[in-house]
Amino acid sequence: MKCPKCNMSWLKVIESRHTTAEAISRRRKCMMCGHHFATAEIVVPKESIAWVKSDRRNRSSFAVDPKLLAHLVSESHASDSERSKK
Repeated sequence: MKCPKCNMSWLKVIESRHTTAEAISRRRKCMMCGHHFATAEIVVPKESIAWVKSDRRNRSSFAVDPKLLAHLVSESHASDSERSKK
């Protein structure tokens, strides 16, 4: 993971909390530029992950089914809006 402002990867987790049973929200701080930002981590079902070759060196990475990813993101945004109403 890299800082969205300076693109460096020296980050510190400031705060973590479980927002739902399947999601964790984390507040992070870039140790290079001091920028604060938030991330959300969502558990993705194993059957929704496909391994794909990503470059000429035969490295592999994974890809998540785009429909499932859109659904998980929309659920996350819905739970955020419900939480902000409280």
